[in-house]
Amino acid sequence: MIPFTSIVTIFSTFVKLSTTFVTLFKIFVTLFSSFVTLFTPFVTLFTTFVALFTTFVTVFTTFVTLFTSFCTLFTSFVSHFTTFMTLFTSFFDPLYVICDLFYVVCDPLYVIL
Repeated sequence: MIPFTSIVTIFSTFVKLSTTFVTLFKIFVTLFSSFVTLFTPFVTLFTTFVALFTTFVTVFTTFVTLFTSFCTLFTSFVSHFTTFMTLFTSFFDPLYVICDLFYVVCDPLYVIL
C-alpha cells in the first residue's frame, strides 16, 4: 500500500507545478499585452501614412485629370482657331482677286483721266 504522505507529496507537487504553470501563463499574457500596447502606435502610424499616401495619390490623379482636360480644351481651341483662319483666308482670297481686278481695270482709267 502507498503511504499517505507520498500521496500528499505527489498532490502537493502537482499543485506547485500547476501554480507555476499559471504564473508562467500570467507572465506570458502580460508580455503579450505589453507587446500589443507597444505595437499599437506603429500600426496607427502606418495607417496614418497609408491614409496620407492615398490622399496624395487622389490629389495627384485629380491634378493629372485637370491637366488632361486643359490640354484637350487647348487642342480644341487650336483646332477651331485653325478652322476659323482657314475660312477667313478663303473668304478674303476671292475678295483680293476682285480688288486686284478692279485695280487692273481702274488704274488705266485713272491714268487716262
